[in-house]
Amino acid sequence: MVERMLAEGKPTYIIEELCMEQMTLELRPSRFNYIRSIIEEEFKEDFARLEDIGILTYEVINLIGDCSELFESFNFSIENEEDRFLRYAVIAKVHDYFN
Repeated sequence: MVERMLAEGKPTYIIEELCMEQMTLELRPSRFNYIRSIIEEEFKEDFARLEDIGILTYEVINLIGDCSELFESFNFSIENEEDRFLRYAVIAKVHDYFN
């Protein structure tokens, strides 16, 4: 891909951007960002408290582990990150985690 784009005379910054996009494709969407946004939207008080005491990132990482089976069973991807049933399931997991 790189050699083809170089041969076509594409600018280096374009080649770098396209290569990074391709290399990180399987990392998207971010489970971290997904869970963090759910906490921020659905658990506002918990979000503020965790952020204030400096452990929000730590707790989101813990929740990624707790939700890993859900993400696998829903085959979490760019195509289904808006799946409402996945969202409800993650909200339930977060609720259980906080209580």
